[in-house]
Amino acid sequence: MPRRALFLANRNARSCAELADHAQVILKANDFELIIPNTQSRDDVSRAIESHAADVDCVIVAGGDGSINAALVGLLKTGLPLGVIPAGTANDLARTLELPTDMIEAIEVIVRGHTRKIDVGIVNDHPFLNAASMGLSVRITRGLTKPLKRRWGPFAYVLTAIRAVVQSRAFHVEIESAGEIARLKTVQLVIGNGRYFGSGMTVHEDSQIDDQKLDVYSVGVYHWWSLIALLPSLRRGTHHSQKNVYNASGHQFVIRSHRPRSITADGEMLTQTPANFSLCPAAISVYASNAIST
Repeated sequence: MPRRALFLANRNARSCAELADHAQVILKANDFELIIPNTQSRDDVSRAIESHAADVDCVIVAGGDGSINAALVGLLKTGLPLGVIPAGTANDLARTLELPTDMIEAIEVIVRGHTRKIDVGIVNDHPFLNAASMGLSVRITRGLTKPLKRRWGPFAYVLTAIRAVVQSRAFHVEIESAGEIARLKTVQLVIGNGRYFGSGMTVHEDSQIDDQKLDVYSVGVYHWWSLIALLPSLRRGTHHSQKNVYNASGHQFVIRSHRPRSITADGEMLTQTPANFSLCPAAISVYASNAIST
């Protein structure tokens, strides 16, 4: 029996548009009936999911982490399972879920139909999957222009990150959790739900997207050369052993700063401090190869 799917793609990116066209052909060859809405903005994505909820069995997104983030509100409201065809610059959710980067193999995961429940983080009513952060990551997001990504692909993150590290400036934050308050000076603060963010940076070496907790770390080094020396452990998620890094985990956090600070989540500029963080455990289903059919 054919499966019905709402197919969403970021057609503003030429490479993604070309991949999406090919993906549609393969999905149809595997007995998928596709509804392809006309979406012009982030808000259109979740509206399309809600309006077609009764007409489809799942939602398939061909795109990167930002495209998936745009679908989260609709997925949370409808309960429809999510299929991911990685087509972004970073693809951190796909990396966390150990999805294949090859389009045909990614579609095979969806065709097999095995799903996995994953957690969703919330910051000021905005859902996210990978991580929310402030400081360096905001500089990187602002500097990661579309022309730069088109020209350099994943390497654009490296170029932009190096520039952001050299220009980094420390600021004061207050982290409240379970009645305790930590006052810190930081250049980078990360609140992670998944395992990876920022093109393969690791939230924590033990982080999982279904472990029903948020992991927080704050980098308290103030010179760019010290930060560069710390980068290998940040990449591997072993930074918790470093003396200049604050670490915590829990279900709820409140982050405050002396003045409003922008917060990026899943690579998108979504909100600012003061920020309330919470967790929705096992909130959505995704097609994954390392899963049991549900």
